[in-house]
Amino acid sequence: MKILFAASEVYPFIKTGGLADVAGSLPKALAQAGNDVRVVLPRYSDIPLRFQENMDFVGFTYSDVGWRHQYCGIFSLIQDGVTYYFLDNEQYFKRPGLYGYFDDGERFAFFSKAILDFLPVVQFAPDIIHLNDWQTAMTAMFMRTTASNNIWCNHASSVLTIHNLKFQGVFPKENIHNLLGLGWEWFRDGGVEFNGNINFLKGGLNFADKITTVSPTYAEEIKTEFFGENLDGLIRRRSWDLVGIVNGIDNDAYDPGNDSKIKYNYDHQSLIKKFLNKCDLAYSHGLDIGVSQEMYEDALVIAQGPEAGKAKYEDALKRFNAVYTDPATRPRPIISIISRLTSQKGLDLIERVLEDIMGTNLCFIVLGTGDQKYEDLMRYAESRWPGRFSANLMYNDALSRQIYAGSDILMMPSLFEPCGLSQLFALRYGTIPLVRETGGLNDTVKSYDPISDTGNGFSFHDFNAHDMLNTLWRAISFYYDQYGTWPKLQERAMQIDYSWTVSAQKYMDLYNSIR
Repeated sequence: MKILFAASEVYPFIKTGGLADVAGSLPKALAQAGNDVRVVLPRYSDIPLRFQENMDFVGFTYSDVGWRHQYCGIFSLIQDGVTYYFLDNEQYFKRPGLYGYFDDGERFAFFSKAILDFLPVVQFAPDIIHLNDWQTAMTAMFMRTTASNNIWCNHASSVLTIHNLKFQGVFPKENIHNLLGLGWEWFRDGGVEFNGNINFLKGGLNFADKITTVSPTYAEEIKTEFFGENLDGLIRRRSWDLVGIVNGIDNDAYDPGNDSKIKYNYDHQSLIKKFLNKCDLAYSHGLDIGVSQEMYEDALVIAQGPEAGKAKYEDALKRFNAVYTDPATRPRPIISIISRLTSQKGLDLIERVLEDIMGTNLCFIVLGTGDQKYEDLMRYAESRWPGRFSANLMYNDALSRQIYAGSDILMMPSLFEPCGLSQLFALRYGTIPLVRETGGLNDTVKSYDPISDTGNGFSFHDFNAHDMLNTLWRAISFYYDQYGTWPKLQERAMQIDYSWTVSAQKYMDLYNSIR
């Protein structure tokens, strides 16, 4: 099958969030299943030079944005069996960053049209055009309106994936012709009208052949008023065409056994090296987890195994276990948050009970940027609890992996979470997720039940700070008081398969249903 996957960001070329991870991993999995997969994205100036230098110039075309006849350069690069196309227009994409500009409507109206206009140049007639979020959603509408005579796409079927319904691409209604080139007849409920404005995502939802979102629970949630972001009525009307498919992760790109960005590589059978990564993380960020030099050196000997010498190994193991299994001397757990710092991510719950959290015998590390309110909260916490709280207000891929490898519990108390990838990365690295039961968090993290010995994390249902706090206390009680439980949870987490294999097959089943 010939598949064109269109997204506004794709890892490893450019990334601001989870969309890039999906757009970087799913096409690769589809290609490995024997499909001809092409990916198209803007050629941003922020794409690293090492990629830009390897791109081949394919040709050019023009795309009409209202009255503007805009140049579109086409570059290509083949990687991991997938052909990537980069659409170039310096007016729109030669600037720092991806989003947040006053002309985002014009920029992504251009990109949505160019997705179809570049096909004749590269001589590719896809069977499926898979669109993602509002930045590409209007392509589904263009396929049935302004580009309906384009022979390279008029036999294709369209799939639109909602990664986060909150972001919809809403702009003043005058842009229906100025940007989209559509007549006023499309300014209605079955077109792009949205509370007196135009809505790019709504246009896609009305015209895509199938709609997917990134977890089964979120697919049900967005049919309700609370989660539906004023589009729940439309989504209910199209519920027969809506499918929830949980995201996967790239097991090759996120593999603690081969990750070059962490100090000690490990798997579920060598968790002592995860402990060493924890020590390394604590040391580099000034966290006092209560590990003596002797304990650290014993861990190094244990990591070598009997090769260090049988007597030396056995003595180190005996000393280490005596300290590690005693709740009174066990090193403090490191709790982590790797996230955008916004209200969606449940930071209001953290703020409400932060004093209670830090009153527990633990350390805390945060990585992310976001709203000033929450960044200030993290700065305050770092100054309030030196040696126990580390605030890293940035995005840093290497540090995120070091935190996955070195922390014990990852917190995701989200108000809503379409899928979430951080909990999947955490599981892959043997870090136990603590989540609220919403969206993809509910689909991928099951709360530990000691009676049946099932589950891979800890969870709470209501968006309530004290429910979250009690769940954290429950997790920490297992960490301190039931030593045998914790490594078993870590081993189980690391052996769960959240790769794209299963999810990619579900997408293939969906594609085949509309061909």
